[in-house]
Amino acid sequence: MQIIPVASGKGGVGKSLIATNLAIALGQAGKNVVIADCDLGGSNLHLMFGMQGVGKGIGHFVSHTGTSLAGLVTETRYQGVRLIPGDNEIPGIANLSAPGKKRLITGLRRLECDYLILDLGAGSGQNVIDLFLTSHRGLVIASPTVTSALNAYLFLKTALFRVLSSLVKKNSGAARILSGREKPARPERAYNLLELLKRIKTADRKVYDAYREHTGTFVPRLILNLLENEKDASFADRIRRSLHEYLGLELQHLG
Repeated sequence: MQIIPVASGKGGVGKSLIATNLAIALGQAGKNVVIADCDLGGSNLHLMFGMQGVGKGIGHFVSHTGTSLAGLVTETRYQGVRLIPGDNEIPGIANLSAPGKKRLITGLRRLECDYLILDLGAGSGQNVIDLFLTSHRGLVIASPTVTSALNAYLFLKTALFRVLSSLVKKNSGAARILSGREKPARPERAYNLLELLKRIKTADRKVYDAYREHTGTFVPRLILNLLENEKDASFADRIRRSLHEYLGLELQHLG
């Protein structure tokens, strides 16, 4: 199974529409597709499929520990495409506990399909980031505006910091560097990722090597949506250059 998280640092860029069309296209190509509405607390993906009054979904799953996620998969009218609704009527669904999030990710990984598409919420919240990191080749959707390009960059920066922080042990040299307790020679570069990695490489080589191994195959993909002219395409190059220069991250531009 290939997991394809679809995210955006900013709302209103057509993320859910692209996720829906991708699912339909894969289904038409003969693939077995499940698309999950992971916009926790703001789910409405069922409307994209022309569905009204869908039943239990992710909200029910995370609030009822005996529930199987596979049992909540719903057929759509499109060939090969099934949906897991978000079920945002459940209070607190937008703020998953750590055990609830772990259980959700485990349940998603256990689904049987060729492609699992995760339509994530907008922004860079921790739930969104952790779901995005279930794959090394997630999609980031942006529009050709300065704010959207910046938010796409910040989304991926947050994802990389999340990877790094997950590898750091409490009270270690790397932890002191990340927390800011160990000040750099140039304070203005305290949260420059490449600068942090240089310092961590000296203080805790195991963390540095683990980070490089984890991110070595992390190549997110960008779709620039809502273009009005050829000049708008330059925003993709700006995002790619910024990610390479400031984060050491390669980005694949799909179009």
